[in-house]
Amino acid sequence: MGVTYLSDMCNAAGTRILHEVWNCQRQSHTLRSLSWPNAKAPGRNAKAAWQSMLQSLFILPGHSHRQLTSPLGDWLKPRDAHWICWRDPAKDTLWEHRQSHDWHTWTALPRRYQHRRFSHVGPSDEDPPADRSHAMVRVSGSAARMQDISISIPQEPPVVPSTLQEAILALPPTCLWAVQHAQSDDHGFTVAQERQCLVVSDGSLRYTLGTSAFVIEGTTPDHHVLGYNRVPGPVEEGDSHWCELAGLYAIVNNVNCLCHLHAVTSGSVTIACDNTSALNPTVVDFLPHPRQKNLDLMQALWRSPQESPVNSKPVHVYDHQDRKVKDSHRRLASLNCQMDASAKQ
Repeated sequence: MGVTYLSDMCNAAGTRILHEVWNCQRQSHTLRSLSWPNAKAPGRNAKAAWQSMLQSLFILPGHSHRQLTSPLGDWLKPRDAHWICWRDPAKDTLWEHRQSHDWHTWTALPRRYQHRRFSHVGPSDEDPPADRSHAMVRVSGSAARMQDISISIPQEPPVVPSTLQEAILALPPTCLWAVQHAQSDDHGFTVAQERQCLVVSDGSLRYTLGTSAFVIEGTTPDHHVLGYNRVPGPVEEGDSHWCELAGLYAIVNNVNCLCHLHAVTSGSVTIACDNTSALNPTVVDFLPHPRQKNLDLMQALWRSPQESPVNSKPVHVYDHQDRKVKDSHRRLASLNCQMDASAKQ
């Protein structure tokens, strides 16, 4: 269905669960994301379990139109890139987002019904206004009937970070656990200026406590970015794969922070890890499978490099290779051993 948040499952006003979502169908009010993994349609039992979950957690008891017990508030992102229909309150027109930079306009028809109706005009060379609001419509032929709209709220100008910590705090709260302990004596400026860097991580698991450590370096170890995290848990005993994923997830998010902080628009990063399975989500043509182990973290890791302006090159290194003289990845192996020791502290 392509949903992540409760707002993805609701109407524009945030008052009820959509009929399509209730029946496990893909929504028609958002553009389909090419980065979303394909999955088999749920069966009868899965659909019944899904509806039971929605009914027990979000829907007002006894309500036949799936009304939410607690309506949602204002949109956190008033101008997201996936919503299809928008309303211009100033001109009372509709804007339809069909593809990237492809907009069509609809003009309002005379008021004859309770619901506003609009007629399709055609493609527009202009961009929609900044104060547009989310809208949901039902299209019939060349006419569209307005179903509901969201409340337009003023958009605050984005805060430009000036330090690495400010860039980290600007990330979504759901990923702060992985990167909040990253440090650099020059906020990653040296690494960012080189446009090519090495990133290495390693995880550690003791009973059910998982940790990982990571480092981002340029051509030299000077002014590197170093960090660690505690893996969300408790972790299943023996599941070192989860810890390795946590280290790599921290790496790719820190790289994205450096790119945002220092305006990096191109470059390459070599990602090294001693777990080949954990490296898979960083491969360009990899696609997560719904039945894969630790799918939630694998999918988050898989998505982060796609949002980065730099190219990723995954490299596997063998663990505990710091004492070997002949090794084609000697520097990476040495860093891997250092991260292993840091994760165990």
